Amino acid sequence: MKIVKEHINEKFEEDTDPITDMGIGLLHHISEGLKKLSKTYGVEFMSLEKYFSDAWALEIRYNNPYNKKGIIDKIKEHLGEELFKNIGTRIYGEWGKVICACLIKKEYQRFFDEVLDEGGNVNDF
Repeated sequence: MKIVKEHINEKFEEDTDPITDMGIGLLHHISEGLKKLSKTYGVEFMSLEKYFSDAWALEIRYNNPYNKKGIIDKIKEHLGEELFKNIGTRIYGEWGKVICACLIKKEYQRFFDEVLDEGGNVNDF
């Protein structure tokens, strides 16, 4: 029988989450999904709106006159539907811009809070 030495070439720091350090997990998924959404044609701004303790929404200002509902497909593609209770849009302004509101399920709210800062910037994980 041959003995095989095995080691992981990863270095973990104390007081950090190894899953986050390896670039996997829910925080990484949300961070990468939001980065992709921010680069989507027509996306102007993203924000986390905390209406009540159990009603938080990811709001996206979107301006694509050729496909006003296309942002919903992009959210489903980059983040998935399982993080949200509901995803909807409403048109505002004279040029037909869209606000897309994604009502976040309570169990995922803290993840979005860590990933998206108050200025609408996506933190790296």
